[in-house]
Amino acid sequence: MTRDDIAVGLLVCGALIWFLLFPLRPQNGKLAGPDPDLRRALAAAHLGAWKPAAELLAGAGQDWGSVPSTPSTCHLSLDE
Repeated sequence: MTRDDIAVGLLVCGALIWFLLFPLRPQNGKLAGPDPDLRRALAAAHLGAWKPAAELLAGAGQDWGSVPSTPSTCHLSLDE
């Protein structure tokens, strides 16, 4: 094992540690952490009760803004 092999090994290990410890994208501070209402709605849905999930979705409102309603309305172009 030469000095260059050790240097390359350390470089690869350092890169792996860097990318495993730090996220590739910044985290969303508004949605960080668990959502107790969502957990309760999911637990109720697992047991067959759909009303808590429906109430949670109704409470979310219509703040979807830029999300298209159907996949056919989504047009992607590399020219823009």
